[in-house]
Amino acid sequence: MSNRAVIAGSSVVSFVPGVEAQDQTDIMNSIALAQLTADKRFHRVQQMQAWFEAFVNTLVEVGWAPDDEMLDATVPHKQVYDDLEEAALHNLQGIKHASLRRSVKASIEVLRLNTVAQDIFESRSRSGAVAYYQFVPCEFRQALGNYIYVSGMHITSRRDVKNILFDGRTIRKTDVLDVGLGWSAFYLVRQDYDRYRDDVLKQLAGLQDNFFRLLSH
Repeated sequence: MSNRAVIAGSSVVSFVPGVEAQDQTDIMNSIALAQLTADKRFHRVQQMQAWFEAFVNTLVEVGWAPDDEMLDATVPHKQVYDDLEEAALHNLQGIKHASLRRSVKASIEVLRLNTVAQDIFESRSRSGAVAYYQFVPCEFRQALGNYIYVSGMHITSRRDVKNILFDGRTIRKTDVLDVGLGWSAFYLVRQDYDRYRDDVLKQLAGLQDNFFRLLSH
């Protein structure tokens, strides 16, 4: 069984096989509300740290509990990469479970083959020469239940490219990318989210039809 991947606003959300359909819906709606709430307060690209903290706070408010071992809502020192995919995969080093790493890698490969989806993701994630890409792999864990890993990359390109995420593979050493990496992890407290589900749906009532775009089944 393959991983399911969905563009949810400005995030690529992927599901390891085993996450129930209703849980997938709850996860995507949680991420959608967190994004929309953060977007109302901060510019996603230009104010990444404040935006990310608002995103995290909304998740917690609707029933997600941080994994204390993984929670890191600060932006690490920038590192320089010649290949942007290298940066994306580097950001996965904090994921303890190989299944989540494979899920992100698979979603990136699917995105690479779909130029229409690439353009959508790029337009939602980029502002000029700066972009913020977010990948959210999800899985069900016996001990914790539904678990998500939020992996973000804040990128500044030193030359004009159509698609920073994938054109970064061809950038020369003299035109390297500045990349800031950040991540957090959460598990769903089901009884808490059940109390908030109707309110989450009410707040998403005006969501545009194209907010979610299926990448792979």
